[in-house]
Amino acid sequence: MPRACWIPIFVGLLALTLGTGCNGSTGRFDPDNPDLADAIQLVMPRELRVEGFTKPVSFIGDGSADGLEAVVKTLDYGGDPVKSVGTFNFELYTMRMASGDRLGERLAVWSVPVHTRDQLESFWDRFARFYRFSLRIDGARLKAGRYIINAWLVLPNGERIFDTGQFEFNYEGQEVPPALAAR
Repeated sequence: MPRACWIPIFVGLLALTLGTGCNGSTGRFDPDNPDLADAIQLVMPRELRVEGFTKPVSFIGDGSADGLEAVVKTLDYGGDPVKSVGTFNFELYTMRMASGDRLGERLAVWSVPVHTRDQLESFWDRFARFYRFSLRIDGARLKAGRYIINAWLVLPNGERIFDTGQFEFNYEGQEVPPALAAR
């Protein structure tokens, strides 16, 4: 079929698509609508997961571990990654070996609000579909060893979701990567 014959078909399909997409909706939501509450519950995060990509980083760029890049994922009811707003909180501990209580010394605590579009875009990795937080450890450097990171997200409705991750850090003569951004 000649190219000229496709043009009217394309224009017709485009007009049909645009015409059916307009329903006169104002985009406003009725907060008392039970269907809206059910829909929101479907897309709200149900699980927080500290990913294995969490690692020490260097904020001052000298290769020493003076920070942590925490990588976390929020998942909906079906286990799919979703964007979330709220306050992300982190605690970093040394790991106590051969003990019933694995939490050793608490090294740092961070609280990172993610409530605006700019904040969401600065931490969300669109390609990988997880959050990446560069967290500075004030006045300290991580030594080679094993660590525990506790993470929790406080959602706008007050609910909290938690996870705990572990990582091992060995210098082995290599510098740690620089922090992506000082946040």
